[in-house]
Amino acid sequence: SEIMSVPAATCPPDMPADEAARRMQDGRIGSLVVVDAAGRPLGLVTERLLVSHLIARPRCPVEGCRVAQIMMPEPATVAPEASVGQALSRMTRLGTRHLVVTARGALVGVVTATDLVRARGPGPLVLTPEIAECRRLEDLAALGRRAESVLAALVAEEAPLAEILEVVSGLHERLAARALTLCEAALAAEGGGTPPVPYCWVNLGSAARREQTLRTDQDNALIYADPPPERQAEAERYFEALARRAVEALAACGFALCPGGVMA
Repeated sequence: SEIMSVPAATCPPDMPADEAARRMQDGRIGSLVVVDAAGRPLGLVTERLLVSHLIARPRCPVEGCRVAQIMMPEPATVAPEASVGQALSRMTRLGTRHLVVTARGALVGVVTATDLVRARGPGPLVLTPEIAECRRLEDLAALGRRAESVLAALVAEEAPLAEILEVVSGLHERLAARALTLCEAALAAEGGGTPPVPYCWVNLGSAARREQTLRTDQDNALIYADPPPERQAEAERYFEALARRAVEALAACGFALCPGGVMA
């Protein structure tokens, strides 16, 4: 509540998208909370969504397009009594730059990444989009090494331990998710195909408890759906190769191999 923007800039869901863009430009703001007639938040429209859905990958023509067609429904929320660290960890974990502040379902304000940078510093919020946009495993490893500075900064400013662990665990999850995406792409480029059945990467140990620090060792597993009998051998080969690459990629990012071998 001490750093949020009040009152929150809002718009109705039937507002034309170009009018919403002008309102953001005139107000020099990066988002509008979409509200119903009673003022309850329905969604969020941001500059990034406008560019993505109207220009880069158009969902509808600019003329006639309504905010409801491009907004992010059910935006991430936070309570006004939440700490700055809790808001920071939520942004880091969800990869968002805006949190709608609500109390008992009512709109109270908005907290942005800029607000948190002013309050605490840029570390995790700068790394989060860089991780999401990373295109090479080598670059991801460099980001993993840079993440150590986030831990050092949080410790230096005497942030509460629970908040430190939450932020670092959120960065770990995003690094792992991006590593899997890049490993899948590398396998496909080398003729290894794509996942033959759905799968899930599972964190174990301190990562599962969200007590991760950047130099703890890996504890993870990979679960994949039962393939049909004729694809059993293919699935075994593919997921063994994917798991091996992912474990190596995480090791390059700074997460040591598990001495006990408890890894995918």
